[in-house]
Amino acid sequence: MQHVSLYDLPGGNDQAELLGNLPSSYGSYRAEVKFFARGEVTEQERASKGTLLLVVQGSCAVRVDGIEYPAARFDLLALESGEAFEICADEIDPAVVLRIEVCGSRD
Repeated sequence: MQHVSLYDLPGGNDQAELLGNLPSSYGSYRAEVKFFARGEVTEQERASKGTLLLVVQGSCAVRVDGIEYPAARFDLLALESGEAFEICADEIDPAVVLRIEVCGSRD
């Protein structure tokens, strides 16, 4: 798992660089936005071959294979295939998370 903040990226980075860790043979992506309630926790699931989580607003903790990573606005987490994860929203400032999944190949 990789965890970076968009605040820390040098100027001039674009979406292609942010998604650069995904092989170019991946053809399509599915994205969804989740608005969390205070203290809400998702069920644990396994990451697909390409799973990105971007915290758009608020804060949360993302548990990956039992290790908890605090995440706040503009934090990006790139999960590796098979990693078990769950998202735990903050009690005071619950997160809004954009989740991007690889759907299929161009072939």
